[in-house]
Amino acid sequence: GSAEGLVEKIGDTAGACRLFYPDELAHLLEKTAIENASFARFLTRAFYESEIDLTVSKRKQLSFNARLTVAGGTVDDQFETLFGSVSTGGLYDRFLFGKCPSGFQYLWRPLDEVVPVIALQDDGSTRAVAVHVERSVFEERDRWIQSGISPRVAELSLRVATICASLDERRNLTADALGPAYALAQYQTRVRAFLKPN
Repeated sequence: GSAEGLVEKIGDTAGACRLFYPDELAHLLEKTAIENASFARFLTRAFYESEIDLTVSKRKQLSFNARLTVAGGTVDDQFETLFGSVSTGGLYDRFLFGKCPSGFQYLWRPLDEVVPVIALQDDGSTRAVAVHVERSVFEERDRWIQSGISPRVAELSLRVATICASLDERRNLTADALGPAYALAQYQTRVRAFLKPN
């Protein structure tokens, strides 16, 4: 319900990854819109910083040290309200969006098996590796921006490309591997024409 509550719950994980997945984002985004609430600013800051110290009521100190991902969904007709004026300060720009096709109907069925995103090895380590992003990637990004992709969308798409390279155990990310990232950037540009804040 608040930045303070989230920081208290997650705490100091020594920079480990944490996924905050409330499923339905309406409650979270409504909390960011409360007048004088710090939640939107906290989430915007956590996009780049993993270590954040907060002073909350009665001068209580809280420490946050985690790489945070927020995931969830909402219905189309609530989008512009949930991503209201407070989100235009940067929160909206830090989200990746997807839109269900017209006529989509969700039909749930139990899964036989859930495969983790990051596969654990027998020794407990993950398959992900550190990735060096080569200069050619940024030159390609500059071409995207010249073609009309916003700098923030280009950044988000390169982040996804780096994560994919890490999980594929490719230690170098080069411009010639950016085809899927460019397709994502183009999709984000199209979907943002429909999903607008405020």
